[in-house]
Amino acid sequence: MLELIPVFLTAMSAVESAISFEQLQLRLVTTNQALQTLQRLMIWWNGLSMVEQRKVYNKEHLISQTEAVVNVEANIFGMPALSSHPPHAIDDADAGSDSTDQKKPAGK
Repeated sequence: MLELIPVFLTAMSAVESAISFEQLQLRLVTTNQALQTLQRLMIWWNGLSMVEQRKVYNKEHLISQTEAVVNVEANIFGMPALSSHPPHAIDDADAGSDSTDQKKPAGK
């Protein structure tokens, strides 16, 4: 029986090291907070009438809060979910002039 004590202590130390390395405590707390936030948003949204759900400011609030939760989760898990600059369409006329036109030095 006394021979199992060092094995048990080693196993417990390995488990504790893995938990610390993976930051499971932080991930668990953050995931629970995100879940609570999303549940509150869902309750709020379902409590709105159809007319209120169609209002732009309510939609913007829902989207911004959901994106904030996703960004926090993504940062905790190590990958950004959203780029800082959203993609935008480039006009055909602008696309040709930006990359192919090179300015010549003055005086030549």
